[in-house]
Amino acid sequence: MYIAKRFILCVLMFTGLITNYMLRVNMSIAIVDLVASDSQDVNLCNTDKDNATERRTITRKDNSSKVDWDTSQVGWVLSAFFIGYAIFQVPGGRIAEIYGSKKTFGITMAVCAVLALITPPILTTSAGFPLVLVIRLLQGAMEAASFPALNIMVSKWVPEKEKSNFVSFAFVGGTFGTIFTYPMCGLIIKTMNWQAVFYITGAITLVWCAVWMFLVSDLPETHMTISRLERDMIVSTRGYKALDTKEQSRESEIPILQLLKDMLSSYPTVILMLCEFSNSWGLYTLLTEGPTFFKEVLDFDIGENGLYSSLPYIGRFVGAQILGSISGFFVAREIVAPVAMMKIMVITEFIFPAIGLVTLSFMTSEAVLCVMVMSIAFGLNGACYAGHFGNYILRIAPNRAGSIMGLTNGFGSVAGIIVPLVKSAIVGEPETCDELISRWKIIFFIPAGIYTVVAILFTIFARDRVEEYDQKEYKRKYNVLW
Repeated sequence: MYIAKRFILCVLMFTGLITNYMLRVNMSIAIVDLVASDSQDVNLCNTDKDNATERRTITRKDNSSKVDWDTSQVGWVLSAFFIGYAIFQVPGGRIAEIYGSKKTFGITMAVCAVLALITPPILTTSAGFPLVLVIRLLQGAMEAASFPALNIMVSKWVPEKEKSNFVSFAFVGGTFGTIFTYPMCGLIIKTMNWQAVFYITGAITLVWCAVWMFLVSDLPETHMTISRLERDMIVSTRGYKALDTKEQSRESEIPILQLLKDMLSSYPTVILMLCEFSNSWGLYTLLTEGPTFFKEVLDFDIGENGLYSSLPYIGRFVGAQILGSISGFFVAREIVAPVAMMKIMVITEFIFPAIGLVTLSFMTSEAVLCVMVMSIAFGLNGACYAGHFGNYILRIAPNRAGSIMGLTNGFGSVAGIIVPLVKSAIVGEPETCDELISRWKIIFFIPAGIYTVVAILFTIFARDRVEEYDQKEYKRKYNVLW
């Protein structure tokens, strides 16, 4: 029985992003067991008055701690990944465009896996802290090429009418990876130790890399076992324009700064950057700071319950599949024009979560309802895969999909650095529960406002045409940069 090669590619992208996020979040989980916590945080909104004093004086020692890092050092270790991730997005996209997605994604993931494997022995040395910072920075730099590389492959392999469903499934592998990784790594730490988290996630990734390199081809035209029928169908219905040898040579010489200047001069591209920044800001507020809100304000640590911790991710995974299928259905039958459907999806991914964030800030007495609202809002945000994240990029720049994905994803990653700083500055050290709640409301109102503004901008300015820089012939003036 013949299995369509683009479907195999979709599954390999999905599983590849699972391993991608395993290596991204394994440190966040392992560091809980790796670093000792001397005391529990004071909870101003503790509703159990009889136990309040006792809870605030409890201390706990972790005799298995391997390092003695303070809060600042822990923060730098967790942030280092995103610094490398943000900086190397555009270079990663250009590398994928020049050398191909297969090698770029496969090799960078293999390097990430090796870096994970060497983390435990390096981490416990006298120079462990600075060396781990370098490792996390390098892992971020390696993973920066992932989404740009995969976006290029989608433009080459997927017919226009299948893109909504394809992207909604393949790219949500990262969300599924988070669902899978948290309980898996928690179980590993409980039954073995924190070192095993890095060894197991690294080994799984290396196995996936071998399968990827063996089964995948950059183009359907060069795949060894694809049927002629499938190959011809893809080539005749995709948006990508195949390059001849001469064109490929010119493509490799395109100066990055000239291309970057043209992309930044295109207002649809700038709108895409704002979409990704807005999306990232909301996600980091919901997923990174949301559990802190539950703990500080609701006196409920969401991390204590694996199911509750996974619900927002499960919601996003399910939402992406449902909304992606709806989008694909209407576009494939030409009931709704592609860009009109993308605008509907962008409104869904931003406006409804904005309402959810505002609602969440007023539910300070109902922990379960907060989790439900958070999960529904995050589920509707799954529309981003059928909205701005993949589809619109491929509409306006199918041949520069790697560069534009690198630019927009890199700009969005900056939110991962800013959000924790904004949260710390606004929340600070309040003296009463009411003061704490009012400050948290501001935290949730900020992304809600950003969501709303960006949704309006996309609705007004998004257009269905390929941008000029997508097929522009560049002439290098001085060097590879300019």
